[in-house]
Order: sequence, then C-alpha cells, then structure tokens
Amino acid sequence: MNDQHESEVQQTDLKQTYVELFLLSLAALFIELLIIRWMSAEIRAFTIFKTFPLVTCFVGLGVGMAIPKDKWFRFTPLAIAQTVFTVRLAEILMFRGQAIAKYIFPSTMIYQWADFETLNAVNWLFVGTFMLLLLLILAGPFSICVCLGNRLGQLFSASRPLPAYSVNVMGSIVGSIFFGVGSFLRLEPWELWIVPSVILAFYLTRLRDASSLVKASLIAVLIVAIGGAFWIPKTPDNADSVTFWSPYQKIDVKTWSTIVDQKTIPYAVEVRSNWLTYQMGLDIGGLRKLGVGDKIVNIFSEEKDRYSLPYIIHKPKDILIVGAGSGTDVCQALDFDADHIDAVDIDPVILQVGKTMNPGHPYASSRVTPICDDARHYFDTTTKKYDLVAFAFLDSQTVVGVGSSIRVDNFVYTKQSFAKVLSLLKPGGLAIVTFGAPYDYLSERLFCTIKEAVGYAPVVVRRRTTELQAKRTFTYVFGDAVKDGSFKMPSLPETMYIDEMHNVQCGRILTDDWPYLYLRPEGLDLPYIAVMLEVLLLSIYAGRKLLFGPAEPRSWQLFFQGAAFMLLELQSISRLALAYGSTWLTTSIVINGVLLMILVANVIVMRFRTQLEAKEQLIWYLLFAFILCSYCLPFDSVLHAFGSQLWLGQLVIGIITMLPILGAGLVFAIAFANAKLSARALAFNIFGAVVGGMLEYISNIIGINALVLVAGGLYMAAFACFRLARK
Repeated sequence: MNDQHESEVQQTDLKQTYVELFLLSLAALFIELLIIRWMSAEIRAFTIFKTFPLVTCFVGLGVGMAIPKDKWFRFTPLAIAQTVFTVRLAEILMFRGQAIAKYIFPSTMIYQWADFETLNAVNWLFVGTFMLLLLLILAGPFSICVCLGNRLGQLFSASRPLPAYSVNVMGSIVGSIFFGVGSFLRLEPWELWIVPSVILAFYLTRLRDASSLVKASLIAVLIVAIGGAFWIPKTPDNADSVTFWSPYQKIDVKTWSTIVDQKTIPYAVEVRSNWLTYQMGLDIGGLRKLGVGDKIVNIFSEEKDRYSLPYIIHKPKDILIVGAGSGTDVCQALDFDADHIDAVDIDPVILQVGKTMNPGHPYASSRVTPICDDARHYFDTTTKKYDLVAFAFLDSQTVVGVGSSIRVDNFVYTKQSFAKVLSLLKPGGLAIVTFGAPYDYLSERLFCTIKEAVGYAPVVVRRRTTELQAKRTFTYVFGDAVKDGSFKMPSLPETMYIDEMHNVQCGRILTDDWPYLYLRPEGLDLPYIAVMLEVLLLSIYAGRKLLFGPAEPRSWQLFFQGAAFMLLELQSISRLALAYGSTWLTTSIVINGVLLMILVANVIVMRFRTQLEAKEQLIWYLLFAFILCSYCLPFDSVLHAFGSQLWLGQLVIGIITMLPILGAGLVFAIAFANAKLSARALAFNIFGAVVGGMLEYISNIIGINALVLVAGGLYMAAFACFRLARK
C-alpha cells in the first residue's frame, strides 16, 4: 500500500510539474516575442536589428537553465520592471541633443534612413557610447530570461528529458498562438503583458519560502511594470498624435489642420513609424477645394508633380498601386480619371488610416478596391491585367519575422518580381517605380535590376530641384512601348528631367536569393562587427561556467545542433515569406510550424526510441539528404509548376523546406532523450542558437539559400561530436 501511495504521489507531483512547465513555457516565449516587438518599435536601433534582443533572450534562458539551484525565479517581476524602466528611459534620456530611442544602430553597410557613413573620432565615440547603452537596454530582457530559465531548468531536472521537452514545446506553441492573436487584435504592449503577468503572479503567490509581504511586494512591482508599459512619455514627436499598434510596427498618426474662417480644416494626416515620418496622407489636388491658403498649397506643389508623374506619363484606366498606404497616390489617380484602382498595402492599420483619416477619403470611392496584402504575393497570385502598375514609394520600416535580415519590402524589388510585374501589364501598359534613393548605389542597383529583369533599360526621371532632392527621387518606367522604342515622354514638369543613367555601376543584381536592396555594395562593417563581438563575448562570459565546465559527451553535439537549427529556422521564414507573402501571419505560421515539427519528432522518438537509436547514424544521413534537397530546390519552377493551382507549388515548397526541420528534430530528440542533466544539455543547445542567430547576418554575403549549406556544415560538426561520443 505504501508503494502504491508513493507512486500516486509521484504521479501527482509529475503532473503538477508538467502543468507548471507548460504555463511557464507559454509565458517565456510570449515574453520573448513581446520584448522583441516592443523594443523594435520603441528603440529605433532594433527596428532592423531584431537579432540582438532575440540573442539576449536566448543567452538569459541558457544561463538560467544552467544554474543548479532554484533561486532567481521569484525576482521575475523586478526584472520586468527593469525592462520597462530602461525602454522608457531610452525614450526620454537625451544624448547629443536627441532621444536615445531615435538613434540608429551603428552600421556603415546597412541603410536605416539616416547617415552613418565616414567613420571618424566622433562616430567611434558614438559607437562606444552605443555599446555601453546596449548593456543598459538589454540588461532587462536578459534578467527576465535568467529568472524564467532558472525555474524552467528546475522543472526539466524534475522529469524525464523528452516528455518535459515536449511539454515545453507545446507551451511554446500556445504562447506563440496567443501572441499572434494579440498582434491580430492590435493590442498594445501593456495589454499583452497581462498574459504572462497573470501566470507569473499565480506562481509567485505559491512560493513556499517567501513571506506574504515579499509576495505582495513582488506582485505590486509587476503591476507597476505593466503600468509603465502603458505610460507613454510625451515628446514633441508624439504630443499631438494618436498611437496604433499594427501587426508590423507602432504607428503614430497626427492630423495636420489649419484655421479657415474660424473653422479648423484638416488637410493632411502624417503617419510616423519608428520616430520617422513615414507617409503623408492627403489629396494634393483637392487642397484648394478645402479652402486652405496658398502657403499650404505651395508646400505640396513639388510633391504634386511627383505624385502626378505616373499619370502624366501614361493615361491608364485600370491601375494597380502597390504601397498605397494612407492614400495620397490613390487620390492623384482618381484626379486623373482612372476607371478603377486596386490599392495594395501590407499594413492594415495604415490602410485604415487612409480610409478614415485622409481628408481626400480616396478609399470611399467606388472606383477603388483596397487590398491588404504583400505586394510581391499579390504579383504572384493575381490573374488581373493592368494599364499601369505603380510603385508608390514602397518601402518598409521593419524586417520579416525576428532574427532575419530580410526587410518586408525586399522581395518586391528583385529581378523575379519585376519580371512578374511585366506579365501583369495589358498591351501598351507601363510599370512605373518611384523610389527615394539618397545614395547612388540604391538608384543604380534598382536600374540594373530592372534592366536585367525586362531585358532593356528603363526610362529614368529625376527631380532637378536641389542637389539633395535630385538624389532622393527616381522614377523608372518600363513596358512594351519602352522596349520597342515607341514610348514618347510627354512634357515633364519643370522640376523633373530624364536621366540617361551614364556610367552606372551595376554591382550585384537583386534576386530572390539576394534581395538586400539597402546593403552597401562595398566595405567592411566595422561598427556592426564591434557590437556583435561585444554581444558574443558577453554571452561567453555569462555562460562560462556552462561552456567551460564539465559537460556530458553529447553537450557540444547539442551546441552545434542549436546553431544549425537556428539557421534552418531563419532560412525557412525567409523562403516561405517569399512563397506565401512577407506578412506577419506567414511568420507566425512558420514559427508554429517549426515548433510543430519539433513536437512531431519528439513523439516519434518517444514511440520508437529503441528502433531509432539503433539506426541513429542512418537518421543523420537522412538529415543531410533533406538539407541537400532543400538547397537544390528550384524555387520558381516548383512554385509555378502547377499553373493556376499556385497553392500546390506553395505546399511542395513548404514540405521540402520543413523536412530538414523534422530531420533535425529527430536527431536532437534522440540525443536529448539520453541526457543525464537535461537542463544543462538544453542550455548548451540554446547557446548554440545564439551563435546561429549571429551567423544569419552572413546571408548578406552568401544569399538566403546558402544558409542551408552553413547549417549543413554545423550539422557535420555535430555529427562528428556524435561519433566521438559513441566511441
């Protein structure tokens, strides 16, 4: 009877362990995604470089899991409060006269809508200062993940490795889904903090070794932290603005108005993203109808020429506008009597701003169909033909997913994309690409990519006003009339002229495998390397007791597997964003698909562990075959192999892309099932993921698809460790 009672007690304790593990895993991934979303929106340096908050969270989890005693979890609320405080502090502290939150990441190679070019003593002073501030800003996320990882490590140690890992993955899937739902509902950070906070508060009240006063104090700090996330400091940038959170970014919207006959007349709406003016939504041609004075009309007179240019060049009836946003381009197309306009924009919030706040109300017209979609995905899926396809200054302020170097707009400007645009034109139709190019390499790269895609040089129109403006605005025209020489440029506004584009240096053409429009063509990014080395060295220091202490034979195998798996995941996000669209929904589905593949692998290994362990080397060979198959995948051919049944091509691409994930999950599950110290083994794997996250940057050099080969090389290192462990 005593043995039976002890067994029942153990089963009850194990169930409680799994419930806690599930909930804390849910909270951990949710907080990780929330931190990345919040920091990338509030601190401009992380808008494009989301890898650094991601890596910081990984390091914290790894360090926490490696701590043998459960002593840090109770301080999670303090760590959350620290994170909230530092994000808000970054917004209000002033450095060299500007808010820290508005400063760009120190990189000389990646354009971020600001100048950081020639290095000198002042620049290096900024780099050094930024490196110090980076420690302050990322200390909070690191502390949160140490606290959570510490408790997760204890839960792993209290149960068998593989079942515990499966519960951990299930919790992560639910956490990711919850976060995706929150993004879809456009919840603000303080609202999103409620989910993990409820879970953490529940466990804090159950601490056995803390007094009621301590528990109450910690929960109070948690509540204050949530309040801090809600509080938005008022600055000249947001004093009169309304803030919205789209699935992609934080958007501040400000209405511009004037007084006419003692009445307030709104004439424009400014859309700001990441501390920058992103768009101005207005009806330029209808300003006088609103009754505004000449001063305001003259402010936008030159902009009227630019917005009118596509319709001066061509008199279309059916128009596709991509990057339609808050609707200024749509207003101009309506003014030129277009029969119908399909207006595509990826951000639902910006489209809504155009519908409800643009004084011209372009989307209220029966001649306009607003479409919320990724422009490239729309090119690949639509069957319609147009007289004009217009790129309306389409650019992006964010990247695809987390840890990726691909920006949301990158695939819109590739050779394959422009070739697809050409196929959407009716006979005699034109495509017109308008782009802001402050540097020659941007304008020349677009010129050469279009020329390579369509087989002839596009006609290029530039501004002739000031030197700065002349460099900033380019309009590229291509279509059959340009190809056969029958195209005649109408009389242009005085502010513009045709540029023959002599002495163009093409360099590397933009392709779906190398879509890095904003990457400078030459040089060494020393500031970025300095910051990356700082993070890597600090990561090694934080995990020194784990990495340089006693380890199980397979620990370094799991380390290399973590690095390789991270590259596979990031490459999958980039590839499937191309297949399904660079939307937040695609990223969310891919992340959950990866977690599901891991869970499937765990279930297979738990069910057939003995048989699989006997054939473990064969499974490694199968993994390498999957990696080779993924690398050799002819993406375009497969995607369009089924004609109008595009979903079949997408399905095949998805399966081939996910097969290496499944194979990697199998070899990991077999190794992890035999770990004696599961928490330390998982910590090794997480530290490997840190290296993998940093290595993703090399896709800027070798391309997206070659990341699979780098992952294959890391898996070879893991395989070598596996062979050594078996001897």
